[in-house]
Amino acid sequence: MQSIALLANIITSNINPRFASLTYTAKGTGEVARHTLRLGASVEAAYKKDLATLTAKRATLTGVSLVACDEIIASLTESLTVGVGNNSAYTCKGVFTHVCKGVKAHAETGEIHVTGFSRSKVTLSEGVHKKVNSSEKTLAKNALRKGLLSGKFRQFVIVNIESARLNGKTLEM
Repeated sequence: MQSIALLANIITSNINPRFASLTYTAKGTGEVARHTLRLGASVEAAYKKDLATLTAKRATLTGVSLVACDEIIASLTESLTVGVGNNSAYTCKGVFTHVCKGVKAHAETGEIHVTGFSRSKVTLSEGVHKKVNSSEKTLAKNALRKGLLSGKFRQFVIVNIESARLNGKTLEM
């Protein structure tokens, strides 16, 4: 528990670590992976770049891919207009309390979540992934998101972090 407090303290301090390496166990699948993150990245800046990327790519798309692209463009535009986290389709409104940039607390459980821009991921132990029957449009959206910056933002629950390296400090949880 002392390591969790130290990790939260480093993240929320004025030291502002730029990169972190986390060994993390995924909640749903049990997969264990080492993630390298850039902390403090701007979601809004990523949305602006993604909007430009999709707008340029739109002319090359047809059918379901074009519909998927248009829906993502509309969502990004709304988020940039009303503010990130205020989109009408956002499903986590009121679920989290902002602590500082990249750190939030779950309103009901109190769990601390860290958000960062994924630079790399190395799977250490495979998890169990359930089969998902996604629609053609969802698959098209997922394929488009793979090439977008906003699709690289990841969220981690601190209690599932086994170890972390920030600012030259290694913390074992």
